[in-house]
Amino acid sequence: MLKQLMEERANLIKQMRDMVETAEKENRDFSAEETEKYEKINSRIDQIKDKIDKLKRIEELEAESQQVIHSAENLPGKEDYDGREAKEAEHKDSRATTSPQQRAKDFAVAIQGWARASNGMSLEDEHIQAMQRVGISPSQAEIEIRLAGDYGLVKREARAMSTSDGSGGEFIPEGLVRTIETALLYYAPLRNYATVMRTATGNTLVWPTVNDTGNKGELLAENTAAATQDIATSSISLGAYKISSKFVKVSNELLTDSAFNLINYIGTAIGERIARKQVELFTTGTGSSQPQGIVTGATAGKTAASATAITFDEVLDLIYSVDAAYRQRAAFMANDAVILALRKLKDSNGQYIWQPSGQAGEPDRLSGYPVIFNNEMADTIEASAKTLIFGAINKYIIRDVQTLTLRRLNERFADYDQVGFIGFMRSDGKVLDAGTHPIKYLQQAAS
Repeated sequence: MLKQLMEERANLIKQMRDMVETAEKENRDFSAEETEKYEKINSRIDQIKDKIDKLKRIEELEAESQQVIHSAENLPGKEDYDGREAKEAEHKDSRATTSPQQRAKDFAVAIQGWARASNGMSLEDEHIQAMQRVGISPSQAEIEIRLAGDYGLVKREARAMSTSDGSGGEFIPEGLVRTIETALLYYAPLRNYATVMRTATGNTLVWPTVNDTGNKGELLAENTAAATQDIATSSISLGAYKISSKFVKVSNELLTDSAFNLINYIGTAIGERIARKQVELFTTGTGSSQPQGIVTGATAGKTAASATAITFDEVLDLIYSVDAAYRQRAAFMANDAVILALRKLKDSNGQYIWQPSGQAGEPDRLSGYPVIFNNEMADTIEASAKTLIFGAINKYIIRDVQTLTLRRLNERFADYDQVGFIGFMRSDGKVLDAGTHPIKYLQQAAS
């Protein structure tokens, strides 16, 4: 399947090039029909790349999932749920000896039971047993999920009426975390290139910066005192702005369906919604009462001569406006509509500067540098638009508070026979600029 998609994509890219070259040989622009065909081919190429990336990720997830399943032990015998001290001590001992993989499997069953218990639905024995083992109470309203941990598993912090053995929580399965993480990465691809750090709390994080690039040593004559030169220091502060997934509603019919993959459904929906808002803020956020977007934090590198076009020479000027120290691991970032225009650019020898990826999961390249797709950037090449970003994208810092809160609402949608789930995540973002401007943008002429 992957091979077929790659072959189809390569063939479509060749068709695009042939169309451009034919028009150039005939010294004419595209006709309306050719323009429509070109754009359809471009759209199909993006769809194929999207499918290739998804299939690659699915293969990775399936391999990881099989590893967990094959190492899981059989569930123990049935017993009723109650809070008696003797049984709690027994379950505490069980949790201490059960493998992380089994606890992961238990949580998958427990969270299904937790969701079904929202309005008094009867629980099956396997739900009750699993909830006991991982320390989740049917009546608790929130679960806090850590987005990092060993073996792809994360720890849960007990809340409200949940049972706790004082050991710092139980393991949550990678199934839930992976769906959230995958959605965050897929819808906010900036995360693949930015520096992402996670902290246990949301306290303001101060990041110091140093700029000594303008200072040089000195040549001294004999018996001459050395001069003093201070180093310019500064700092940036990263906060924690709360982002909501909005409500994800699930019908009680689905909750009672044992085949319904609740973890995947909730994890994907919450992850995608939060990620869509994050990529907006991480791109164009003002930095005032919200994250600073990478476009907002970047500095001017090149102003195009035209309000409606970009030339190859201007792309080169943008590249070399960034210090060589930051170009070694640099990348471009642009909207899909701008990328379409960049695909048509040629160098002075008539060679395309766009380099399609020949490997699944690898980005296309422009003049040798990766191109990051970001549709929150300007979607039209027009007057004063900041159409292209270039630089050390890893100098954009994303700070996440490590826990995502998953909340269950029993009554709010009861008249529709539904249960609501909502996720909250706290993040911030900012360009780490010590005064040497690691990220710059190309801006179109004012008119």
